[in-house]
Amino acid sequence: MSMLEDILAELQNLIKACCTPTGRSIIGAGLIAIALYAAYCKIQLAKERQQLNRRREGRNRERKTAESVRRCLTPHQRYLEGQASSRPKVLLASEVIFEHGEDKKEFTVRSDATATLVKMCKNSDVHVIFRQVEDDPSDEKIKERAISSLSEAGVIDAGFQQHRIVVCSTTQGKAHVARHLMPSLYMDVDVLPLKMVSQYIEDTVLVHSSSSTDIPEKVKASPMFSTFFSAIKKRVEMKNTVEKPKVTNLQAKNTQAAILRRRTAGSAQAKK
Repeated sequence: MSMLEDILAELQNLIKACCTPTGRSIIGAGLIAIALYAAYCKIQLAKERQQLNRRREGRNRERKTAESVRRCLTPHQRYLEGQASSRPKVLLASEVIFEHGEDKKEFTVRSDATATLVKMCKNSDVHVIFRQVEDDPSDEKIKERAISSLSEAGVIDAGFQQHRIVVCSTTQGKAHVARHLMPSLYMDVDVLPLKMVSQYIEDTVLVHSSSSTDIPEKVKASPMFSTFFSAIKKRVEMKNTVEKPKVTNLQAKNTQAAILRRRTAGSAQAKK
């Protein structure tokens, strides 16, 4: 009970102290300090928001600039020459760049695709996906044979990363891998996975020699792997000269008539 009385007594003394001029001054100074601190925090928050908006606007401008530059680039310039603002990601089905031997277990890089693949690995992040069938060996065996074949073709030395070889068991699995990686370019010989991801991936290309294949609207077609990159964009030089406006015959006649009237009026005033 005595402790409670002590606490009440202290509160009464504190209230009496706050009622004095000194106490009121201290309370006023504290309130002013709190108000100033709140204003400071508000100003700092506004500055941070402005900086965030500037960064967001800068990123949007950079994104729009990169988008406009990307649209002007051909596949050859973007994926093989490295003219894009960042290294693009590419997903290739194994059938696009490999050809199987007689036993269908050994495979080598296609001769017509080696040079293009080497250039691509120097300027793009290339991933290769295999679809495993029942008679195929284990995933590790497939990866070992693929690495050996890529090494013989000089693709590993060009910058291909060995961990970018993926093995799946179904055709739909290839589409799921493509959705997970979200590459800029996906090339396959099967229409189904391309159709499943064509709305999410920028460039989807069906590599097929037959023109009778039913190709979806957003999927491009190429008879060979290297043919898709054969088109090289011509450089367009901007002309700094300003074109002069064309003058019609009627405007020329009116101008000449006006000049003659001025000369006639000038000569008449000179005679006077």
